[in-house]
Amino acid sequence: MHVNDAQERRDHGLERWEYEALVERGVLRHARVELLDGQLVAMSAHHTPYASTVERLAAVLHRQLDDTVRVRCQLPLVVGVRSLPQPELVVAPHTGSRAHPITVHLVIEVTESSRDIDERKVGLYARADVPVYWRFELTRGVVRVHEQPDPEPGTYRRVTLHGADDVLRVAALPSLSVGLADLLE
Repeated sequence: MHVNDAQERRDHGLERWEYEALVERGVLRHARVELLDGQLVAMSAHHTPYASTVERLAAVLHRQLDDTVRVRCQLPLVVGVRSLPQPELVVAPHTGSRAHPITVHLVIEVTESSRDIDERKVGLYARADVPVYWRFELTRGVVRVHEQPDPEPGTYRRVTLHGADDVLRVAALPSLSVGLADLLE
């Protein structure tokens, strides 16, 4: 490794393979962290409203979706060379692979107070071309739906807010219909 390579590595942080090596060696065994833009970021604690919402969302997804998709709960998602976030839920095509998914239909995050980290994730998901990203903002009682990613600037062209009276759907998942009344209480 050259001096310039070492400097660039420090400037850009960890790459996904370095993070995974730390996990495999047990270095991060007790750490609740995820890799975002090359940085290890502490994950929020699971409070009761958060945990209950994630549990109910997972049940809805499992009940309404068939075996052509994988529903992953709080597991890593590949979104670039330097990012491996662990969203609350991911719906990905079922490819038969045991690897972390790269292509997804839907990413769901549930937040209580980590708004700055979650705003950072919007850019990650847009740059990774995640077609639909739902962010449940429990303290506000709303779901922010991000659609039509624009990977180059890392933004979504369409962002809408939804409340307890709304039902969410995803075009790529025609059997999915998520009523928000029970999820945003």
